[in-house]
Amino acid sequence: MENTTETTVDKRELNKLLGKGVVSVTFTKQNGKKRVMKCTLVEDKIPPSKRPTTQRKRSNALATVYDLERKEWRSFHYDSVSKFAAVG
Repeated sequence: MENTTETTVDKRELNKLLGKGVVSVTFTKQNGKKRVMKCTLVEDKIPPSKRPTTQRKRSNALATVYDLERKEWRSFHYDSVSKFAAVG
């Protein structure tokens, strides 16, 4: 499923996809550049040394995800997302 709505991102749908597998997220960085990131929240896809050891409080405005290409945790503002889709 792909969301191409420029104004409102379905946070629940995005988080559901992130919890099930790999998602390609297109968003605008704070410097104004567009970025496409392959990311996930699936523990099996995150190296053991990078897995969270504590439960963090979730933000309503910010998504924290594991970037599979940079192999680091990254975050983006939901309101900066222009589209997202499950990969594979």
